[in-house]
Amino acid sequence: MYTTNRLRYKRFKTRTVRIGDLLLGGNQPIRVQSMTNTLTTDVAATVAQVETLVQAGCELVRITAPGIKDAQALKEIRATLHSRGVKVPLCADIHFSPRAALEAALHVEKVRINPGNFSGRPGRDTAEISEAQYDEGRDKAREAFRPLVQLLKREGKALRIGTNHGSLSQRMVQRWGDTPRGMVESALEYIRFCEEENFHNLVLSMKASNVRVMVYAYRELVERMRENEMNYPLHLGVTEAGGGIEGILKSAQGIGALLEDGIGDTVRVSLTDPPEMEVQPASRLAALFDKGRASAGLAYPEAGLDWTSWSPRQTREICDREKRFCIGGRSQVPVTLMSNAQHVPGISEMEDRLPEPDSRIPAEPSALADLEAPVTLFDSDRVDDRVSRRIVPVDVIHDDISSWVDLKEDMPELLQFHIRAREVPQINSIVQYISEHFSAERTLLSIEGENLVHRYRLLDQVLRRQGSQMPVDLLAQGGECADPLSLASQLGALLADGIGQSLTLLGDVALTGSRLFAFTVLQGAGARIFSTEFVSCPSCGRTLFDLEETSRAIRARTSHLTGLKIGIMGCIVNGPGEMADADFGYVGSAAGKVDLYVGHDVVRKNIPSAEAVDALIELIREHGKWEEPEEAQAPA
Repeated sequence: MYTTNRLRYKRFKTRTVRIGDLLLGGNQPIRVQSMTNTLTTDVAATVAQVETLVQAGCELVRITAPGIKDAQALKEIRATLHSRGVKVPLCADIHFSPRAALEAALHVEKVRINPGNFSGRPGRDTAEISEAQYDEGRDKAREAFRPLVQLLKREGKALRIGTNHGSLSQRMVQRWGDTPRGMVESALEYIRFCEEENFHNLVLSMKASNVRVMVYAYRELVERMRENEMNYPLHLGVTEAGGGIEGILKSAQGIGALLEDGIGDTVRVSLTDPPEMEVQPASRLAALFDKGRASAGLAYPEAGLDWTSWSPRQTREICDREKRFCIGGRSQVPVTLMSNAQHVPGISEMEDRLPEPDSRIPAEPSALADLEAPVTLFDSDRVDDRVSRRIVPVDVIHDDISSWVDLKEDMPELLQFHIRAREVPQINSIVQYISEHFSAERTLLSIEGENLVHRYRLLDQVLRRQGSQMPVDLLAQGGECADPLSLASQLGALLADGIGQSLTLLGDVALTGSRLFAFTVLQGAGARIFSTEFVSCPSCGRTLFDLEETSRAIRARTSHLTGLKIGIMGCIVNGPGEMADADFGYVGSAAGKVDLYVGHDVVRKNIPSAEAVDALIELIREHGKWEEPEEAQAPA
């Protein structure tokens, strides 16, 4: 099990790793880091950007070193920073070049390598591999890696083993598939190489652009570490999260879901924006957990459930008579907001494409705790027409249930019981009573408590124990909606668990607006797709075109293509791998040149960047995936 109690916050106690003067892991605060996007050989520009990041609150800065010249430049960068009194530890980011890693290790406090491409090339071939071939590949990897480990140990430096989904080695893909299990096995192999040399100054990461893959890879890694009595600190991040508020919320979902379970010692919010913009949301996420996390204080048996695989409880689909509002089963997750929810204009390029909420609550109270009578929901388009759903606050179930719900007159088709009990036996008896006395075809549940994650996990356990298929509404209210990063992290944890068939925000989400927040979080979790999904990397010194401007141009022209996934990658180092499940890819191949992909395959090479966006649109047309935006359609 990756955590000892999923209903009580407790940080996974890792060993303390020294990175220069910075201590990471153990009882240390959750550290915040970012990465430069300048050319590493442009020493002045890189130094200036490091200083900007440090002023913003960054505690560790990563710099790409794809070749020997870049690695050599790190010496001057570090010396210049020290001459200016900037002692922030630096991490060299290495891909494909053990020689560059050995050079960089002489000049910086930490080196990051990707096991998938350190001594070979990532692969996609899933043909079976023999045990002898697998072992031979492992031995070659060990021999290529050993000199770096020995040098780092001798120099007193640190190492991050940074495994990325989509860039696993061919050998790992052939044995384990392009899966969280493959990511974990890849990291464990390199950990053992280090331990063979008695080197333990390690940090680990399991990054992916898919939030669910990322969450489950880290969970499985921690479980395997516990089994093997390992306790290396963890670097958290959703790679290629995109830009703006969408990228921030997606990062908060993945990073926050793990922090909720006490997993994580350092974080990076990867955005397709200037690097300094990553620091504030990362710092805010870390601050939520540095002093612990409020807990429901409940212990409840887990019944041996496997929480490291995505195995949501099966739920029944319930709908009103006209099927305007369906919850559970295979239905998309509906959204309910308060009628006075605020709109924040100009915060996102996606605003014009946001769906309307599926229903609204025309109530002034900020929480159901203020109410004694049922709350009737209204259709978002016609406020005078009732949607057949009613929320009923319930403290104790007993014979005069009709005082809350008239079973004979004006009975709504969909009935939601909002449980306000706090004790496990009472919750259990309430759920049992509802199951016995109300039609399973029209009933769903929500629950109050001190912690959104813990209370809904508890409810999910009760429902599993009773074999119930009643769907659940994730209902956040009042102060829970005040901080979008906190709420996104809690919803990220629940949606990753498969908990929640409906989302209700009984309160306005600050800074983002409730509508943008709700639909962005659901899309990030894969629970409701309303727009094109973009896998967009943060720019770095390897980027071969203006990533921010290109990303904006592609989004402006393609964001209406609901359900399509487009990768926008600055270079070929991680590009083809990190956009592994994208439908189309736009990848820098040389200075001012772009390759276009369909799925995993490059189909057009070396297109001038000035022509590449148009070429991407044409490629989407050729594959029958293009639709004209509504405003461009001719009238009927």
